[in-house]
Amino acid sequence: MRNARIIADAQDIIVLTVLGANARLTVHIDGNNKANYGIKVAAAGALVESSIVENIYSTTSTARGIEVSTGGGCVIRQNIIRNVKATGDKVLGNNNGAARGIVLTNNAASTSESLITGNTIENITGEEGDAIQILFYDGSASNPPADVTISDNEISNVSRRFIKVQASDVRIVNNTLGRGGNQSAYPANSIDVIRSNSVTISDNRISPNALGMAINLVGTEGSPAAGAIVKNNVIRQDDGKNFVSIFLNYVADSVAASNTIFGGGTAIAIGNSNALLIQSNAHHGGVNTAPSFSANTTNMGIVMRLNVNMNKARTVCVTNTGTGALTEMNSSRT
Repeated sequence: MRNARIIADAQDIIVLTVLGANARLTVHIDGNNKANYGIKVAAAGALVESSIVENIYSTTSTARGIEVSTGGGCVIRQNIIRNVKATGDKVLGNNNGAARGIVLTNNAASTSESLITGNTIENITGEEGDAIQILFYDGSASNPPADVTISDNEISNVSRRFIKVQASDVRIVNNTLGRGGNQSAYPANSIDVIRSNSVTISDNRISPNALGMAINLVGTEGSPAAGAIVKNNVIRQDDGKNFVSIFLNYVADSVAASNTIFGGGTAIAIGNSNALLIQSNAHHGGVNTAPSFSANTTNMGIVMRLNVNMNKARTVCVTNTGTGALTEMNSSRT
């Protein structure tokens, strides 16, 4: 389908449903603040490009700009998705109030790669507004591989998250995450990665926002998230915002390196984790009383090396107190 424009004329409808494989879509969907889905694809191999999806709204359920349900791969690129809102019922996690710009979902591991790139996403609001969500769930302790790259997207004004990942084998690269919008009732984190292995978060730019932590990566006690790489990100938070910028909790065999953090509380905090390398990160400004880099006694085998605190008023650069900790060549500079 090429260059069609569709305007919704009824409440809580799906404007465009695609069931055939290898569909090619360039459309302008206007939900008219009535439709709760813009484009819904339930097939492999779709290409959704150069489309506009806007004014998607619901008071009783979820609201979604583009949803693709497949493990067979898709490409979502160069689209504009804006003004997606679900008002909700003050109960989190029940879909009522879950607004999403782009969702890729499946109930098993992927068989082909997917790409979400070059999209402009703005004003994903309401009770739980996430710009991009990857959800691959099969009941396992760790979510199955999705084989997805999320790159070069520009996202602004969300009420809960910019990017939410519940899938393994995901790359989050070179995205610009702008203002988070006004303080919402239920803010989460800019990038949330939950029970997922082999996730790379690199070269992203995160601006000051009203959400919580900038990057949150969490596994479980019995199944820690493994193989994460968090590198070369530039994170900016207000100096007085006493939130951790990068939090690794129940994580194993992973690296956080060469990130630059401005403001906030502790730059990188670690809990319940083992065999992590925290190296060559820099923290500028921020809350004076919070250490720049912190791993408590719940951890094992944490290496902190060559990290730098650039706030002369901060008294502690590194705390690393777990079993088998190695702390070397860290410094505070002015």
